[in-house]
Amino acid sequence: PIATPPQPQVVTEPQKPEKQLPEIDENLYEAVFEADRSEAWIDDWALKCMKQSYGNRERCKMLISVMTRLDGSNNQHKQILKIFMNLLSGECKRLVYDGVNSNSAIDVANFTYLLAQTAMYVKTFSGKPIYKLSDTVLEKLCSISQPGLPSKVYELVYATLLEFTQFEEYLSLAGNDMTGLGVLYNNIRNIIIADVPHNDVRIPMLELLERKAYGEKLPESVKAFYAPYSPIKA
Repeated sequence: PIATPPQPQVVTEPQKPEKQLPEIDENLYEAVFEADRSEAWIDDWALKCMKQSYGNRERCKMLISVMTRLDGSNNQHKQILKIFMNLLSGECKRLVYDGVNSNSAIDVANFTYLLAQTAMYVKTFSGKPIYKLSDTVLEKLCSISQPGLPSKVYELVYATLLEFTQFEEYLSLAGNDMTGLGVLYNNIRNIIIADVPHNDVRIPMLELLERKAYGEKLPESVKAFYAPYSPIKA
């Protein structure tokens, strides 16, 4: 009999467990309000909170909540906002979707959500929104609103636009010519008509277009249709 050649063994690499963030320590966010924090301490605190906010909307909102409570008459609070904005600027330059690496698109999407939260809710000590962020938010959203990216990217695009119902008004007040907004929604249309195999991408993107068309008057029956497909769970 002809001997059966040995079959090659398939070595399956064990899947790495998904990295879990530590439990939310609310004291971490409040600690920055304690007196006499050094610049180095604040810098380390801000970087840690920013990194932990990526991909976690709850942590992102907790960080933004701290930023909205800063008092311009307090020098330490001024230092906190300055360091936070400098970190945002550095991350903005570092995190750029290269059009190839899908992981870089997820990183940009996580950062863009935080950036949009900052643009909408954090104000200067004179009480004005930080309008200079408007162009950057739009630029980042346009860069990652492309067909063929991971679902996580579209989830964050959806979350960013859905949560900021006044985003278009904000852009107008910022003096934006709205060209970028048109590009963004054209990109969203392209995602819908592309060969995307899953409704969990197409339908939330279609919802964004409908909300853009209806404004805040989206009929309840339409909301009910889209609700089961929302990537944002209550």
